[in-house]
Amino acid sequence: MGYCDEKDGYRIWLPEINQIVTSRDVLFKPEEIRLSSQMSVKADSSEKNEEEDDPDAEELRLELNSQWTSKEAECE
Repeated sequence: MGYCDEKDGYRIWLPEINQIVTSRDVLFKPEEIRLSSQMSVKADSSEKNEEEDDPDAEELRLELNSQWTSKEAECE
């Protein structure tokens, strides 16, 4: 996800457990990075995400998705 300003370390999304963690011990392996078109997120319908009702969170998701998609296009 990126470098964390609040703590020393990188914020990393772990799709296997659908969580974001912060770590200083990060090894980047470009050959193993998946494109957003190859990723899927499993949503647990029994838990309500408090960000679902937050319009700012939706705007941020759209902005991040737009940035990710444009960077993907640059790499192709």
